[in-house]
Amino acid sequence: MANHRPKARRFGWWSAAAAAVLIASLAAGASAPYHLIRTVRLSGDGFWDYLGVDVVGRHVFVPHAGRVHVLDANTGRAIGLVSGMQPGVHAVAVATDQGLGITSDGRDHTATLFDLHSLKKVGQVALGRDPDAILYDPYTRMAYTFDGEKDATAIDLVHRKIYARIPLPGRPEYARSDGAGRIYVNMVNENELVAIDTHRNEVVAHWPLAPCEHPASMGIDTAHQRVFIGCRNGMLAVVDVTSGKVVASLPIGPGSDAIRFDPELALVFSSNGGARPPEPGPTAGSLTIVHEDSPDHYTEVASLTTPHGARTIELDPRSHKVFLAVADVQPGSAPGERPRFVPGSFRVLVYAP
Repeated sequence: MANHRPKARRFGWWSAAAAAVLIASLAAGASAPYHLIRTVRLSGDGFWDYLGVDVVGRHVFVPHAGRVHVLDANTGRAIGLVSGMQPGVHAVAVATDQGLGITSDGRDHTATLFDLHSLKKVGQVALGRDPDAILYDPYTRMAYTFDGEKDATAIDLVHRKIYARIPLPGRPEYARSDGAGRIYVNMVNENELVAIDTHRNEVVAHWPLAPCEHPASMGIDTAHQRVFIGCRNGMLAVVDVTSGKVVASLPIGPGSDAIRFDPELALVFSSNGGARPPEPGPTAGSLTIVHEDSPDHYTEVASLTTPHGARTIELDPRSHKVFLAVADVQPGSAPGERPRFVPGSFRVLVYAP
């Protein structure tokens, strides 16, 4: 007789049963729901910033100096490079439906397009600004960069040209799309959140974020219309974007620069690089993990110690792994000189449930 027992729903390489075990451990107050499983050493030295993920293609992208390292999202191992950019690549956005990755290249004021399958550079768009964060908006099928010149730039990926420039009321730090016609952007120097209407490509709402100061990182729960903002004064602010109100706040470590939300596990991850000397506070970094008990109620479930400077993170929602980039730093040799990266120390830390 055929076995008609229903198959377990898959969570990437997980079964529903495995996911249920983790959720149950969170409810029981497990002290360490995530642990370090791999350290991936990567070649080259210098600047890095935001990571990206191609969930379908199973790639994690790590911008570093003038190239992008490509990791296998399943194993965490380095498998390739995207090259051909100038040093100063900030971030990678992924347009799966167009087969493209897009980088924001701050130093030469461009966006580079590469093929998600071959990992080869296929185009470049001159922006004439200082692009930093970048996202792909599936609603408009455009990429948006957020620029040091206090504006956002919409990029037509089909015709590979600028579609619109959107003036902003302050300096943007990070942004998220709700996939339904709105983009939310942190104004780091104005302590506010703004909403962009992508039909009109203009700002349509301003919301103060007090007691959040210097809003930097951002994640989003599109199902419940909540935005998670990491603030440089060491707190996580949760904003209901139907009203613009801060509905919850929790302490996190200093130096948050990236947040990711796992909707399957209802977990918010904040990568906090640690305090920068001479600021008071711990010099180590931290990975704060918060559970969304309900859209307006949250509980911290773990705060893992990470190396100082591990400030940017990516989440693979299929495997539920998180990836943090970091390099060791050494003090400048003269008073007032910026710290320098220790040669050969750049690496990605892979954490798993």
